[in-house]
Amino acid sequence: MYRSGNPALNSSTFEEGSYPDKPWWEAGGTYAENIGMTIEGVAEKGAVTFLLFMTSGMTIWGLGLTGQPEMAIILASGGFILNAIFSMILFWSWFTPSFQGLFANPLFVLTYATSQGLLVGGMTYLFEYSGGSGSGYQGITIQAFLITGMIFGAMLGVYRSGLINVNDNFRIALYSAVFGVMMVYLLSFILMLFGVSVPLIHGSGPIGIVFSLLVIA
Repeated sequence: MYRSGNPALNSSTFEEGSYPDKPWWEAGGTYAENIGMTIEGVAEKGAVTFLLFMTSGMTIWGLGLTGQPEMAIILASGGFILNAIFSMILFWSWFTPSFQGLFANPLFVLTYATSQGLLVGGMTYLFEYSGGSGSGYQGITIQAFLITGMIFGAMLGVYRSGLINVNDNFRIALYSAVFGVMMVYLLSFILMLFGVSVPLIHGSGPIGIVFSLLVIA
């Protein structure tokens, strides 16, 4: 039977002793206590990377709004370059198992989260102000950035507190809902190609708002 190394697809992810002994900074060696992944640990480490992502992204905005767009562009460009390097490393790790130890390296993970924030913050700032005050994106991109971040942060808190019990029934319901929403959007896209608009769910009325909330949830 095929056994995946992906923690999301491995049923033993959260079992004690699921991973070989290794120090936190590199592969090999020994570690004081070998335990499996925990929901709490994933949520807490996710919160740290999320905080770095949001902080670096908002830094770009702060520089731009305080009259330092040149510095914002430099940092965003640096984030783009770092992301390109990290993407090549992640791609190459599929063929070079020795590279996979980097995924557990805190310096690698935190730097990647920071560079992601710089890149996304720079992109949202660019879309927000590149067209001037009359830009069609005015106010939309920063809302998307903040709302996405707040949803992610809220879900981290919910999982960390144990309010959601991820069992087989939950997975079945989640997969069914995601597949259903995907089919709705796919059908809407196909109908739009023929000039047919799906009413209500894409509007700003009560039904559209409720549908959007259900999709987010």
